[in-house]
Amino acid sequence: MTAGLRSPLEPTLQRHFSWLLVLGIILNALGLFTPILETDGTLYATIAKNMAQANDFINLTLEGDDWLDKPHFPFWVTAISYKIFGYTSFGYKLPPFLFWLAGAYYTYQLARLLYSTTVAQLAVLFYLTAEHLLISNVDVRAEPYLTGMGIASVYFFYKAYRNHTLWPILWGSLWTAAAIMTKGLFVIIIIGAGFVIEWVVKGDWKQFISPKWYLAIFLTALFSMPELYTLYVQFDLHPEKVVFGKTGVSGLYFFFWESQFGRFMNTGPIKGSGDPLFYTHTLLWAFLPWSALLYVAIFTRLFNKNGWKDREYVVVGTSVFSFIIFSASKFQLPHYLNILFPFFSILTAFYLAQITKETTTKRVIYFQYFVAIILFLSTLLGIYLININHALVVGIVVAVVAGGLLYFFPAKSITNVVVLCFMASVLMNGIYSAVLYPDIIRYQSGNTAADYINEHPEIKGVTVIRNNPINFALEFYANVPHTATILEELPSIPAETPLFIETSYLDLLRERGYEVTILKRFPHYHISKLTMKFINTKTRPAELQETALVAVVKK
Repeated sequence: MTAGLRSPLEPTLQRHFSWLLVLGIILNALGLFTPILETDGTLYATIAKNMAQANDFINLTLEGDDWLDKPHFPFWVTAISYKIFGYTSFGYKLPPFLFWLAGAYYTYQLARLLYSTTVAQLAVLFYLTAEHLLISNVDVRAEPYLTGMGIASVYFFYKAYRNHTLWPILWGSLWTAAAIMTKGLFVIIIIGAGFVIEWVVKGDWKQFISPKWYLAIFLTALFSMPELYTLYVQFDLHPEKVVFGKTGVSGLYFFFWESQFGRFMNTGPIKGSGDPLFYTHTLLWAFLPWSALLYVAIFTRLFNKNGWKDREYVVVGTSVFSFIIFSASKFQLPHYLNILFPFFSILTAFYLAQITKETTTKRVIYFQYFVAIILFLSTLLGIYLININHALVVGIVVAVVAGGLLYFFPAKSITNVVVLCFMASVLMNGIYSAVLYPDIIRYQSGNTAADYINEHPEIKGVTVIRNNPINFALEFYANVPHTATILEELPSIPAETPLFIETSYLDLLRERGYEVTILKRFPHYHISKLTMKFINTKTRPAELQETALVAVVKK
């Protein structure tokens, strides 16, 4: 299918697209109003809070220590958001949501530029309901930023490539620099891989010496200078600072090598262990309800004799090459793939829009119909396991809505099954966003402890054990100063500035000669890593830990 070719999906898809688009954006926007999840989300929120409170946009600090891991850009925009909206969950989550929304826009624009309006509309619908993008708009880290930045960069560079104009080079360079200042230099490989593959496949060697691409490199480097300057000022000018347990750490060296390439090769200070098939099975759930179609689309594009006949290779090149690079890495987390989801969406949409064989059409319809039913059943199972208020009434409503959707969108066309799967994702994730996370946030004990502190004006401050991830939610949400200490040098701590600590350490404190008074206990669970045993209210108690606010007096 080439640009301008009509698809049999087009007439009915046009009728449904607008209301599905609005519904999908609303679904993702639900995450704006849920509390920030630990560990990474509350960590980044707290660092940006420190930046805003100190009006210091150079130094990244945590509990009074210099912090070196991620670049500055997300912290800058979050700190500015705090100035407008206050130190709130909404203030933290709005900027990444807007970048994610830009990702939807540029997914549409690139797909329409390459193929057709139908492919663009399908791609956006897949983007709006891809499971891990939905999760990432609740458990917000750096990925919503990157998801928008990556596709925007490729869109503008592709315009410059096809139209031989220079203004898109400026915009593409700006977006690429923002991505670099969000995640590091590794994003250049993702943004540029598809172009290199296209030029090699087409034998378009002149592109490698074209001045406009060297202009893009220069502008990207120029726009990235604020990150290099801040790293130099915070770290390279101060070799006496202790970072990663040693002095003489160069922020610039960490940025250019250890933060990205060091992780990939597992030689940096932050290490992991990789499985070459990790992302292969991760995509099975992360790109639901479209994951099976994605695999078929990739296989068809790579191995079908007609798969390479159309005029562009940027999307498939970016998707497949970057996926291989991620899979070869020794440091792997599910959300690293999010930057590829716009390209996966376009690739899947292109495959679906060009299906003409009746047998293939039927297979797609029946399989995706099965996926939709599984999502509906998963929603009902979640309602039962979570045991929400009025679970029976909510379950009946969900069952009626699911039945209505199955009735009004029968297995007769690809458009019907796209709408059905879209709505199944909306229903399931809407229930989880509106019900599950608000219910279980009470088990993120830093939040409940902060609420307790804010409700007791006699508490003038709080003490925490340094570098403990359970602290970050407390430090962000509590409206009192915090002091970080270490367990080995714990002073006497009165009730006016209680210590926040896991209760598993209390016996150790007593053995060391401290008198411990428990002021308030809180159940605790790392809710960004959900398990079925925790979700199920019957087995949940056995999964819980406990924290407490305590007064500690040295005998």
